[in-house]
Amino acid sequence: MRSHPNCWVEDRYEHICMKPTGKYCIEQGCHRVAGTDWGPLWCPEHDVERLDRISGNLDLILARLEGK
Repeated sequence: MRSHPNCWVEDRYEHICMKPTGKYCIEQGCHRVAGTDWGPLWCPEHDVERLDRISGNLDLILARLEGK
């Protein structure tokens, strides 16, 4: 499951969750407007990538704790 599941339409990201902050995404080389409920410093696409990385790391930690 990808982050922001209610913001995805098929494989395209719809900006339903966009909350513009008036700033630009902090990812190097990205010039898109930043702002989501979960990441006011990232554009929606980079925020999804960031949250997916966090979720993946938490899954690894949980698996280790469960001895898998």
